[in-house]
Amino acid sequence: MSDETTVFVHRMSGGGCYSLILLMLVFPVMALGQLLAPEAYAPMITLGGVGTVLGLAVVVWFAVRVQMRLEIGPASVRLVERESVLGIRRSEQVLWDCPLSELTHAKEVHTRTPSSRGGWNHGYALHFPGKREIRGGLFGSRDDPNSDYNRIKAWLRERVGDRFTTEEKL
Repeated sequence: MSDETTVFVHRMSGGGCYSLILLMLVFPVMALGQLLAPEAYAPMITLGGVGTVLGLAVVVWFAVRVQMRLEIGPASVRLVERESVLGIRRSEQVLWDCPLSELTHAKEVHTRTPSSRGGWNHGYALHFPGKREIRGGLFGSRDDPNSDYNRIKAWLRERVGDRFTTEEKL
């Protein structure tokens, strides 16, 4: 990376999927505990197995982290994802790469869908050329003027000028 590269980083929990898979083991552990243990010890063994599975799920939930990084360099803009487990970083995965020569237009899309509790659910995203996008909330809230999302939006607006549009979808 050169000195001209601007980097926006967001860290989030990524262990939800793995924890959910571990939680699915609760039912086989309960069944196994009922089959293998004598009747007097069955509840104790079953609860011990369930407690172990639940404990592992909680550990995995907090141990797995995902880092999203938007790099704005002299030649391109790219979105990179990297997972870490217990502090050990895995290899990074480039989700998309947009050369600055292709960055001729951009838009912010604000969607509103009816909420089951009345009112509206709001969503927003920054769209780059070629079906590349940054989902709202990934780099902070649009409502926070100091968020990375708003800094990225300001950079886009400065880069493409009047070819930056805002679109509302219902």
